[in-house]
Amino acid sequence: MKARSSIAAKILSILFICLMTVMGIMGIFSYYSEKERLRKEIIGKAAKITERIRHSLVYPLWNFEKQLTEKIVLLEMEDREVYAIFVKIHENQFYIGKIKNWKWEIKDYAAAEESDQILTKSYLIHRKPIERDNFSLGIVELYFTDHFMKQDLANVIMKVVLQLLLVLFFSLLIIFLSLKQTIIKPIQVLTEGVKKFRLKDFKYRLKITQKNELGLLANIYNSMADEIKNYTECLEDRVAERTEDLKHSNQILEEQNALIQQELKMARKLQRRIIPFEGNFPVRKEFHLGSSYKAMESIGGDLYDIMTVSPNTYGYLMADVSGHGVTAAMITTMIKLAFQTHVKPDLSTGEICAAVNKDIYRILGDSGLYFTAFFCLLDLESGRLQYTLAGHPPPLLYRKDDGQVMRLAEKTDSFLGIFEGEKYDTCSLDLKERDRILLFTDGILEAVNSKNEMFGESRLKDYLSTRNHLDVKQFVQELMREISDFCGGRPPRDDRAVLCIDFIKKMNRGETNTGLVIYSKKELKKTAFSQENRRE
Repeated sequence: MKARSSIAAKILSILFICLMTVMGIMGIFSYYSEKERLRKEIIGKAAKITERIRHSLVYPLWNFEKQLTEKIVLLEMEDREVYAIFVKIHENQFYIGKIKNWKWEIKDYAAAEESDQILTKSYLIHRKPIERDNFSLGIVELYFTDHFMKQDLANVIMKVVLQLLLVLFFSLLIIFLSLKQTIIKPIQVLTEGVKKFRLKDFKYRLKITQKNELGLLANIYNSMADEIKNYTECLEDRVAERTEDLKHSNQILEEQNALIQQELKMARKLQRRIIPFEGNFPVRKEFHLGSSYKAMESIGGDLYDIMTVSPNTYGYLMADVSGHGVTAAMITTMIKLAFQTHVKPDLSTGEICAAVNKDIYRILGDSGLYFTAFFCLLDLESGRLQYTLAGHPPPLLYRKDDGQVMRLAEKTDSFLGIFEGEKYDTCSLDLKERDRILLFTDGILEAVNSKNEMFGESRLKDYLSTRNHLDVKQFVQELMREISDFCGGRPPRDDRAVLCIDFIKKMNRGETNTGLVIYSKKELKKTAFSQENRRE
């Protein structure tokens, strides 16, 4: 703590100001009192000197004894307050004059030019007639100075100041010592106690025995320190017990978390097995496929699938389950099995979706879970695409012949798995050579950048229009990279799935192709391993 901000310094400052004010008032009062006393003293003294010299000059002036007159004047001039004496006779005729020079030596009054000096240095002037038997002998003028009165006054003031300073010093000393013992020292003890308290030294006790407010405050502090010390000791024991319990609980949680992570790892591997990868896509010269899947968490709720319905008819599915995580991943497995069960050459896409909805609703019921889907069947002989849109973002179609990009469907049916007995429409479209169809989930459209802007359908259309020259696999890879750059490399807030279909041409009449490609076990394992690493 700085000295000027301490309580002792402030108390001394206040006392000093108060005492200086009181003593200043006393000094001013003493000054004017002494000045008035000296003024009265010099006035009284001047009157006595005037009367005395007036009577003393009667005899020498009556007898015209100038030498005696001068002797009497010189005798009175020896008084220090007498500055000049003039004796005039016969109608103010100058007779004798004495005056003191700047060294206060007595000199003869020589010239009239000294009259201004006389008036300047004179404080008091007395003029008295000199008479005998009612006969005027002349006039005596006495000039008195206050020079020595001022000196006496200055000396008096100096003594008063010295006395006041001594009184001030000893008063401050006595008051400070008294305050230090009764106030300042106890406050310092309290301050030290608070510092110890801040350092959590609850064993420190204040030793103030005074029977006043400071003593009461010290007692309250000591009682509070006792309570906190006891509470802290108990708290430390409780914290130690809690810490041990937490360590045990944390160990259990770590073991459970390790088990959960192991199960998630297994679930992730299983989910990758149910989502087809490029190594096991059907290889046909009539169409080419490209795909990508990026889950928000370890496992996701998006799904795409490619199904062989007949030797020349293929089914394509893109689905998105509400929610994320393990529950959504389990539902994707059920969706895949349901579609593979109900896909038959004699059923339309609407009928297949209705059958899948019925099965899934039996499982989900009123759980509030549902999924959206786009399902289509492609007949390679006719080039006809049959499809159903169930609450899913409409796929985009790129027409190679005119370079137009359009939505594949505008009308959508309700979600799957939320209403029992729901009906779904079937739409159809004839594809042309080199048409490209892009299936995706809402995680593609709703990817957000740092400005909270979504990637959106317009950007996706622009990408589909400007990058159509890329082969289908490179097209998908570049699309996922562009979305990641748009988001600034941040992790996705939703699962992202893309399936791109390039329709090359119709199947020639009379041509048969099962669409099956035979791989060696070594090639299949190598292809699957590469695909899994790319998804990671």
